[in-house]
Amino acid sequence: MSASLPMVLMRDIRWSFTKGPYKTEAEFVMAVLVYHQDLDIPWHPEQIVLRRSAVEVQYLCWRDGHEIEPKVRLHNPTGKHFTSATLLFALHNAVVEDLREMDHHFFEGLRLLRQSANDVIPCYHLSLGS
Repeated sequence: MSASLPMVLMRDIRWSFTKGPYKTEAEFVMAVLVYHQDLDIPWHPEQIVLRRSAVEVQYLCWRDGHEIEPKVRLHNPTGKHFTSATLLFALHNAVVEDLREMDHHFFEGLRLLRQSANDVIPCYHLSLGS
């Protein structure tokens, strides 16, 4: 694994995958800011969290009575690094339909699993709590 990749991402961010998907990143950022204000915890949406233009995220969910571990590939629309807002927005919209009805729908950060064969796209596991 590349030493330049963080082992964990965004552990200090609080969020619940229960609403949405959101139409715009601006609308989503406002919702997360309000969520953090209610908890009296700061959030820095413009903080660069991953210096890659794409990332895969694996997560646990239930479909048709079976526990599965789907993967989603997220791309930064600018082709640059992910900010906290850009990554969380893309992740939320990609997984919310699977997670909104689950007991474990609270974001608890991302943990590096491995990198893809081409050593360019890292794979993180989505940690969820209840």
